[in-house]
Amino acid sequence: MKLKLFALAALIVAQPAAAASLSAADVLEIKERASSGAFAGRAEWTALTFYLQGAVETAMGYNDALKDAGQTGLFCPPPGTSESLDSLIAMLERTKAEDRTRQAASLILEDYARKYPC
Repeated sequence: MKLKLFALAALIVAQPAAAASLSAADVLEIKERASSGAFAGRAEWTALTFYLQGAVETAMGYNDALKDAGQTGLFCPPPGTSESLDSLIAMLERTKAEDRTRQAASLILEDYARKYPC
């Protein structure tokens, strides 16, 4: 019985945290912690790079789906265009203070629409 309770407790503790969207401020705070050189900060930075890559791929995929459906895309980058992590972070750093509570993924999408109009 004790073993079953221990196993159940371990499963409850091991549940993943709910995923949440990161704001521009969250992204910049992670960048700051990562630059401190702390191990936890570097781990957060690695996770952040995957998060931002996913945000970009989602925006690209949605844009492609719109075009495939015969609709105008939200943005139209020239062929061969790519974005670096540094350029995404720089864009978020340029975000106005009052917009830094907004989702980073939304800000990226809006930036693409401004930079690459159709």
